[in-house]
Amino acid sequence: MGVIAAFLLNGLPQITDELMDMYTRLVGRWFNKADKRRWETFQNHGRSINQKLHDFIVLGRTLIEARGKKLDLGRAVEAAVGWEALAASVDETEKLAAPLDFSNLDQLTSQYSQARQYTPRLLSMLEFKASPRRQSLLRAIETLRTMNRAGQKEVPKDAPREFVPRRWRPYVFQEDKIDRAYYELCVLSELSWGLRSGEVWVPGSRRYLAFDEYLLSREAWKTARPAEDVKSCSQYLEERRQQLHQGLQKVSQLLAENHLLDVALEDGKLTITPLQADVPEEVDLWSDRLYNLLPRIHLTDLFMEVDSWTGFSKCFTHLYTEGPASDCTLVLAVILSDATNIGLKKMADATPGCSYRRLSWVADWYIREENYAKALAEIVRKQHQVPLAAAGDREPLRRRMARLFRSPPGGQYWPTPMPNTVAIRSSCFTATSRIGTRPSTPKSSVRRSAMPPSCWTAFWSMGLISGSRSTTQTRVV
Repeated sequence: MGVIAAFLLNGLPQITDELMDMYTRLVGRWFNKADKRRWETFQNHGRSINQKLHDFIVLGRTLIEARGKKLDLGRAVEAAVGWEALAASVDETEKLAAPLDFSNLDQLTSQYSQARQYTPRLLSMLEFKASPRRQSLLRAIETLRTMNRAGQKEVPKDAPREFVPRRWRPYVFQEDKIDRAYYELCVLSELSWGLRSGEVWVPGSRRYLAFDEYLLSREAWKTARPAEDVKSCSQYLEERRQQLHQGLQKVSQLLAENHLLDVALEDGKLTITPLQADVPEEVDLWSDRLYNLLPRIHLTDLFMEVDSWTGFSKCFTHLYTEGPASDCTLVLAVILSDATNIGLKKMADATPGCSYRRLSWVADWYIREENYAKALAEIVRKQHQVPLAAAGDREPLRRRMARLFRSPPGGQYWPTPMPNTVAIRSSCFTATSRIGTRPSTPKSSVRRSAMPPSCWTAFWSMGLISGSRSTTQTRVV
């Protein structure tokens, strides 16, 4: 029981972090769906909106001409449009008109029923704390908890209002009452923004803590080091200034005596001899000849062919059913967007019959770090079965693999920690396969990659990526 209790206590912060991550993603999805619905409504009413614009042009020109000729404006409107037709047109235009700021908040209530399925339990189970600026949001969360426990439908008139942003106020506050749906959605939206900005934190989590909790307390700092070893900022800078001065004096003396290797001072100019190549010149010639022997195929074709050899796409299983994806093309497209850093949006644009919504769904349910580790282990296992791998020295290969992976008992390969940022230059996709058949504009971007670094090495060994892990730019071939 003690082991089970220790395991649960250790896993609770991670579960809390994953719960908050899922919550913030769901709130973002509400706004994406509302935005999509707003644009669909706008497109469906496009013909009627265009007709109203033409009616406005006719009415405007009629009034301008009547005013210029000093005619009666009422008779001019009656002759050109007709007052009854004008009144009907105004009523129809009011129904078609979107908010003046073209906000998607008018479509957000369509997500309220879905939010009510889990947000009451979320607010009741977790404790939130916030900075002084967000205290009104905490009071609003407590108001929602009280309403949920009592089954109350109407928001009290004395409910907190300070946290409501300006663009939400026309929807939340209606005459002498507060709209329940918009008030609750506003609370949940501001809670998501507060968690992301760090103004709201969750006690017991690791990722959503107050900033001060990431630092050592004053008592812990005093006990961590002896008091005489603690230096002030001025003392530290003075010591570094002296070290820099001594180092510059030593370099100046060696430079005057011409004792610095490959460095010389001539006519007041510092000359540094360039480094020579560590490999023979013949290597470039033979590497070019060897590269020319390789077939000229597209990246997408090579990616699908490697999957046909190894079957690594079957390792990307569903989060709940643990079954492989019915269409491995979608999985390969998401992996390729990770490898090239072009993102799901551009990958969807470059792949016919594949929408951003489908790729996003596959990325949420199938693409995980542990699945990358399983796929990488399968690729390495297939590499060991290649006859060329058995022809060389196995000991250097094992040493290289030991640096790339940590192998716990059981023989599973686990990736090393992810890098913070990876810079990728993506190429145009013009292959005849289903992935990326429409060309996309090459563009450099820097973002956090979801792919473990050991996977980059595996893709490099398969020829999917060229360059060096030590460089900041990796080129996709």
